[in-house]
Amino acid sequence: MAMTLAQLKGMVTIEGVSRALDNQIYNSLTSNSENNADVACNRAAIWAYSHINLKSKANELLTPDQKEIITEAMITMAIYELLRISEFLDEEYKTDAINLMNAALGIAGSSSEGNGSSFIGAASAHDEKSHINKFGSASSRRYHR
Repeated sequence: MAMTLAQLKGMVTIEGVSRALDNQIYNSLTSNSENNADVACNRAAIWAYSHINLKSKANELLTPDQKEIITEAMITMAIYELLRISEFLDEEYKTDAINLMNAALGIAGSSSEGNGSSFIGAASAHDEKSHINKFGSASSRRYHR
């Protein structure tokens, strides 16, 4: 059976978000009101529901381990939402939430578009006229003699 929005909302709680943060930080982000935390939890659940459906994983059965990771992803996204509500921007929480969700759903890649393909590499070129030092900068030459 697919995860419903109501089930996801039940998995991300104000208490879970509170436990994930230092008390002082949590109180600062919520302004000592649970309303901000409730809004953040709802937004996180809606994000998770949308993400699961976007990745065509809505009809897959999820293991307890996957559900635990999805819960952690939603808590992380709720923290990101709390930061946004408080007008602090920290994209690391959003990136972490996306990575956790993708891992739980078995999706490769960490980009928010979810295409799963990327290339990271380097190339080196050298000819007699380019004066490129294959050992790095001039200051590092002394280590390579």
